Amino acid sequence: MNFTKTLLVAALLTTGAIHASAETLTFEGFSDRSPITSNYGGLSWDNFSVFNTAFANTNGYVNGVVSGNNVAYNRFANPASISSSTAFTLNSAYFTGAWNDGLTIRVTGTGITNYSTDIVVSTTAPTNFVFNWSGLTSVNFSSFGGTPAGYSGEGAHFAMDNLTINVAAVPEPETYALLLAGLGIIGAAARRRKAG
Repeated sequence: MNFTKTLLVAALLTTGAIHASAETLTFEGFSDRSPITSNYGGLSWDNFSVFNTAFANTNGYVNGVVSGNNVAYNRFANPASISSSTAFTLNSAYFTGAWNDGLTIRVTGTGITNYSTDIVVSTTAPTNFVFNWSGLTSVNFSSFGGTPAGYSGEGAHFAMDNLTINVAAVPEPETYALLLAGLGIIGAAARRRKAG
């Protein structure tokens, strides 16, 4: 590999520092039934609250826990969404019907590319769904259908746990400086090569 190509690879690796690594949101640290606050995980949240399953009777919320005690849920069984002014990637999440077996969760993502899928879930165990949707600015979750599982509640609520996302980080000034220095070196090497 010649000197210019080596420098180009180094500059591209430096730009990789601009992107954040995957983060798994477990919804711990929230009080029971409290709304999820904006900027949790770098996202804005609409109509999502947290259910603490520690003292609950058996239902889909309890059965939907993957880690800790808390799960997110769509309040009043209405559509809920996450969004960001910075493009993000929706990697995966675990979903469970709170009251209805055979519940359908329609997930739609908008951004550079638009996505849509339906996930059918039960109340007995969480279903892991891998999205790998990138370039998103918002994701909407709506739920419908299914049949009551016999718990002491009803409705098209769903539980969500261990949501894994990538939100692009705002680069530090040092990252820009390194990138510009690398590009400057590449430019100088290219000029020397042309002159020689």
